[in-house]
Amino acid sequence: MNKNVNGAARQPRDRRLDFIRGVAIITIALNHLSWLTNELGRVGQSFPTLTAFGYSSSAEIFFLLSGYLVGRLYVPCERVVDIRNLIKRSFDRAIKLYIFNVVIFVVLAAFSGVVGIKLLTLTGFIYVGDEPFDAMWKFLTLQGHPALLGILQYYFVFLIGVPLFAFVLVRSVTMALLASVLLYAAVQFFPDLNIDGGTFGRENGWAFNPMAWQLIFYFGLAGGRFNIFDKSVWKIDYYKWAVAFSALIFFGLTLVYVIQKMNGGMIEAYSLVLASKQNLGVFRLMHVTALLFGLLVLLDRFNSVLTWRPSRWIETVGSISLYSFLLTILLNYVGAHIWVTNPGKLSYWLIAVATVLGLIVFSVNFQRWMKYRPTA
Repeated sequence: MNKNVNGAARQPRDRRLDFIRGVAIITIALNHLSWLTNELGRVGQSFPTLTAFGYSSSAEIFFLLSGYLVGRLYVPCERVVDIRNLIKRSFDRAIKLYIFNVVIFVVLAAFSGVVGIKLLTLTGFIYVGDEPFDAMWKFLTLQGHPALLGILQYYFVFLIGVPLFAFVLVRSVTMALLASVLLYAAVQFFPDLNIDGGTFGRENGWAFNPMAWQLIFYFGLAGGRFNIFDKSVWKIDYYKWAVAFSALIFFGLTLVYVIQKMNGGMIEAYSLVLASKQNLGVFRLMHVTALLFGLLVLLDRFNSVLTWRPSRWIETVGSISLYSFLLTILLNYVGAHIWVTNPGKLSYWLIAVATVLGLIVFSVNFQRWMKYRPTA
């Protein structure tokens, strides 16, 4: 049996989770492309994604599953947690993400030299051009970032906090989760409780308030510690009542979302408290929980879907989530630039399809290279 560096048995990959992460990454790529082109003047129908069904934007799934995998790999209940080793592993991973983010920043800064003023203004790179040293300092100190480059900053912060959360978790699950809930609740009662920063030019606090979004990451971590997504747990025959309840929540909230949209938007109190993306409103939590539960059950019930070739491609995207996510940022910037120079409905749809195909081709070949690369 394979062993990891700590001598524990290496866990086999859960193909369902890789598939769901792949769907989430593709959804994020398409949503970002739609947002960029909409802001740049595009009108018309956007490429359909899961986001059209309500409040979950796939970022919720991505954060939750990332926390789950951290818990499964770093603090599984099957072995004693070595806090010193956990600190090293968490910080090493956090620094890796930080460095990758800096590299993407530099690459996009170079690319920004060929894009138009509208895209520069929208993404915040116009500020980088006007105040390069101040922009770099803010970026390095997490006080600001160009558009789409904030996600890895959240992971950096959450990973830094993993040892402290795990230290409490291994001693009292209740205390660890209660602390997370209380911090989340504080943000709901005081919505301006946020960290200064955000996208350059729109710095009204972090777009995903980390004091709220930590809930979904650390609850995922706790779930990973106890392997709650183990296949033996998610049998539809044993949990028909839970499946029905989740379906009711999902479609009920989707109906509320559609009605609100038809009525011209959300009332302010509803938006701030229940559906806020910045502070992870309660409706978003309920929606993503129901969605994830439903996907897990369906993939367990109809697992033959995972053997289909397109499913294996999507699974590959999810299995190298860090690298595929970084690629989405590059593809979105390039795609937005191409659309600005060739605006139109057909152009947008061709760019969207090319974005998905680019992710798949890269992921399949990158995984193949990782498998067969020469080792010392």
